[in-house]
Amino acid sequence: MNEDEKRKRKVNWKRFVFTALTLVLVAALSAGTVWLVMERKLRENKPYEKLLEAVRLIDENYIGEVDTGAVIDGAIDGMMAGLGDRWSYYVSLDEMEEHMENVNNSYVGIGITVAKADGEGLVVQEVAAGGGAEEAGLVPGDMILAADGTSLLDMDLDDAKKLVKGAEGTSVVLTVQHEDGSQEDISVQRRLVETQTVTAELIGSVGYVTISNFNHGVAEHFIAAVDDLIAQGAQGLVFDVRFNGGGRLTELMDMLDYLLPEGLLFSSENNAGVESSVYSDADCIELPMAVLVNDNTYSAAEFFAEALREYDWAVVVGQHTTGKGYSQSTLYLSDGSAIVLSTKAYYTPHGQSLADVGIAPDIEKEISDEDYYSLYLGRLDHADDEQLQLALESVEEKIAG
Repeated sequence: MNEDEKRKRKVNWKRFVFTALTLVLVAALSAGTVWLVMERKLRENKPYEKLLEAVRLIDENYIGEVDTGAVIDGAIDGMMAGLGDRWSYYVSLDEMEEHMENVNNSYVGIGITVAKADGEGLVVQEVAAGGGAEEAGLVPGDMILAADGTSLLDMDLDDAKKLVKGAEGTSVVLTVQHEDGSQEDISVQRRLVETQTVTAELIGSVGYVTISNFNHGVAEHFIAAVDDLIAQGAQGLVFDVRFNGGGRLTELMDMLDYLLPEGLLFSSENNAGVESSVYSDADCIELPMAVLVNDNTYSAAEFFAEALREYDWAVVVGQHTTGKGYSQSTLYLSDGSAIVLSTKAYYTPHGQSLADVGIAPDIEKEISDEDYYSLYLGRLDHADDEQLQLALESVEEKIAG
């Protein structure tokens, strides 16, 4: 590299870092603040001026090549960590695809959930309905040893998954070892797969509904599932939001509005003190209800449980929840990455904040570590699920009157 190229690299590096950091702070501190105002604030405010100092020192003194993308990602990660808020985080451009898949409850792939141990292939844990894997005959317990002839045995999980994933409409040839030890090569098509977020079944006279998150499309599936259970003769309902990390406010409100009578559902306040509220109409579902929660129930999921309880519409069964009381906004940066930032405090119908408090169940029940893990994997039989059995008993008692 000649001296002119080095000089250009330094100038470009400085301009790139300064611009990127400025855009981040614009997004995080005031979405409507223009670049020039933010630049002035950076130079006038001593804490922010440190960012410019760090850029200058790196530019003038670092002996190695600078990976500007990695530096910027690290700087923004540091900003989010510096807030001391576990719910605010940075989504890099490399992470954006997976982030949007989670938010939209759909992804392009072959339709499997996998795990991996060192020296082994991908072990199939679940097979999604309608995916290419189901059509090709893969079942839980199968182990994928290679993808298009490339061994997965010595790869980490993320790298192995990248080989299996690919563009919609393409296929991948998987070398699969079945549980009986036999092996075969199977061609599997990649397609758009919708994540199953709501499952429902009738257990005696009680409808049992599991909700895995509150992201895109959940309310529609939830309402359809409950309507169907009632049509089948359900006289009571149990909603399971254990291991549910929440999701979109709009989905949560639609679900609560469907279940609850007329009244306040949700209120929030932003950093400027502006308050807003959401109300339910008079239409509701009047059946005995219970909600299952655990220590990995948070955000919209624990709010769902608490709102139903505050209306005396349901009892809460299980373990104390996590405690989240802030809603987040996704603020996009110029390159397509984003910061997910806590922008509002929210409150239950009775005006409670769940932040760092969570909710204590009406019927508290701890379960063994083994049952907890089996429940997480979806392998705990209903008869062995002590929390579920307590919820069912509670609803059945109310049905009996």
